[in-house]
Amino acid sequence: MSVLLVLPRPVHPALRRRLLTRPGVAFIRRQGLLYLLRRCHGLIYKLISSSEPISEELMPIANKLSTIKKCLNEVLKYGGPFSARDLYPYHLALNQIDGLRKDGKFYSQDGSDSIPEGQAILVAHLSECHELLEMYVPLPVAVSSNPPG
Repeated sequence: MSVLLVLPRPVHPALRRRLLTRPGVAFIRRQGLLYLLRRCHGLIYKLISSSEPISEELMPIANKLSTIKKCLNEVLKYGGPFSARDLYPYHLALNQIDGLRKDGKFYSQDGSDSIPEGQAILVAHLSECHELLEMYVPLPVAVSSNPPG
């Protein structure tokens, strides 16, 4: 059995060497822990989504989200600094899909107030696409009115 130590701040080098000599001890920083939590969260959503069926009414939306997600992964795989302009088509497509929701739910297209099956899957895919976009859009630089010095 291995032990995972979460280190919020730097550890004294002698203590680090002593702990690393013990078998089964691993260090992880805060960023690594956040990565692992997000990864686990994504895996849980995938498991949930694989067990819940999507109704035929929501299949076109699910197909669009799947296509957007695949395209985003391909674009982001090739790297490079992305501007907001580069990712605008994806923002536009996701906002269009967001516009189809009312009160956070996708309703039937036939005009009735029925809520089709597969809401959790679509919301999970939508939030995953939004997270992918947020990871790669550059943060705006805050400009201070006070000159340095």
